[in-house]
Amino acid sequence: MSSNQQAQIRYQVLDRCFSDFKRKYFIEHLVKACEEATEREYGHINGCSERQIRDDIKFMKREEGFKAPIQSYREGKPVYYRYTDEHYSIRNSELSTTQKKQILDALHLLSGIEGLPGLEWASTAVVKLGEGFDMNRQANKVVSFEENMYLKGLFYFDTLYQAILSYKVLEITYHPFQYDTARAELISPHYLKQYNNRWFLFGYNHNAEKIQNLALDRIKEVKDNRKTSYQYADFDYEEYFEDIIGVSQNENQEVEEVVLQVRNAKLLPYIQTKPLHGSQKVDKVANVIRLQVKLNYELEALILSLGEQVEVKSPPILLEKIKSRIKNMQSNYECSDSA
Repeated sequence: MSSNQQAQIRYQVLDRCFSDFKRKYFIEHLVKACEEATEREYGHINGCSERQIRDDIKFMKREEGFKAPIQSYREGKPVYYRYTDEHYSIRNSELSTTQKKQILDALHLLSGIEGLPGLEWASTAVVKLGEGFDMNRQANKVVSFEENMYLKGLFYFDTLYQAILSYKVLEITYHPFQYDTARAELISPHYLKQYNNRWFLFGYNHNAEKIQNLALDRIKEVKDNRKTSYQYADFDYEEYFEDIIGVSQNENQEVEEVVLQVRNAKLLPYIQTKPLHGSQKVDKVANVIRLQVKLNYELEALILSLGEQVEVKSPPILLEKIKSRIKNMQSNYECSDSA
């Protein structure tokens, strides 16, 4: 649960308490009400302190908050809190200038993600909200996303996304690069992942009886299948990707320690700020990088992209694969005797 989600829950609870003119809410009552709401929503008490609630009250009263008319009333030594207007609620209050700007900025950011289905509405929403907020402004595009606008298959993105949420089995006509014709796949879709500016669908292939990934740009057609029972994922996809670079996964393969010798010391700070993998460990003295990953095509491609600046030291099988690829690359540029 993010801190923003926690705050929104507290604001809603406090709003109900301040609107209740039938009882008096002292600070301990507000803390307890927020804790109970968190437990109902997430199954556990996240822990709200008096200081947190007091800070929430200050925020709700400020201009950048809700400008809520919250008043403290003393009863003996302690005080209780209530709105001065019994008809007021943050649900009925007008958005502040700060909140309007935050909404518009978020929509501007979304509308900048060109080519991704499901977000076409963002550009129009920016204009309409700007008119409603009276905050229209001419602005140059100042954020650029590394998106492939010409990537095929994004047409199916929203259909696949909705199928995942609805647990629908799909009949997908798929055309792999290595085949001359397309083939029919029966998939229980689980997960969408982007890698190297391409989108991939992960799910259970009922024909192959295993988890498989399909590149969206190779999908030709998608149809619902109501006859086959949906096969749920029995693992966490976030953990599924922890041991690999990219999307190629061999579940029977063991994690290996990959040792890379950095030949150009100037490259080391770059790799430190942009790690090759989450498991990356850097030995600054020896200029060595260690990764705990499964060997796959994407790992090889990443190493080759670093060129002569990095040398594979282990494991031996990866070293031989890289050497073989380099030899094959070199042969492409060697002149024949007849040339």
